[in-house]
Amino acid sequence: MSLSRSIRGIVAALAVMGLAAVGPVSAQESDPRIAVVNVAKLFQEAPQAQEANQRLEEEFGQRRQELGRQQEEIQEKQERLDSEGDLMSADQKASLEDEVRQGQQELARAQQSFEQDVNARRNEELGQVQRRIFEITEELAESEDYDVVLGDNVIYASDSVDITPQVLERLESLAEDS
Repeated sequence: MSLSRSIRGIVAALAVMGLAAVGPVSAQESDPRIAVVNVAKLFQEAPQAQEANQRLEEEFGQRRQELGRQQEEIQEKQERLDSEGDLMSADQKASLEDEVRQGQQELARAQQSFEQDVNARRNEELGQVQRRIFEITEELAESEDYDVVLGDNVIYASDSVDITPQVLERLESLAEDS
């Protein structure tokens, strides 16, 4: 994903340099129109992104809670082992140590599986949101006659070229319609 962002950044920079190189010729016809979109802000504020996060929480919230309960059980056993271990028989202590060790191993596997599942679904959900953001940005750029729209790799942009609010407005409008 960051590679494609880097490629987009390079392409955008080359486009800007290309516009600058033909600037004197183009300036006679019209100045190039350049805009900027804060994609990270859109991922935070767009209703579609918030809905995606809500869906993920609904899908994985119960599983997250179950992992928390398992962790608490293991922690309680470990605390019992620490506080009462010296008073236990060797067999009782060894048995409790095995329970703690097996519980930790099972929890680690379950947490790893959980993280993989969450990441896969998050990538799927946010990929859809990203595609929608890019579609809206492209539509806005075409309707407003922008020559170049820059995204993630912009170091500075004044508010006069920032079209993030317009993109967000359209995303909000789409969310209300659906």
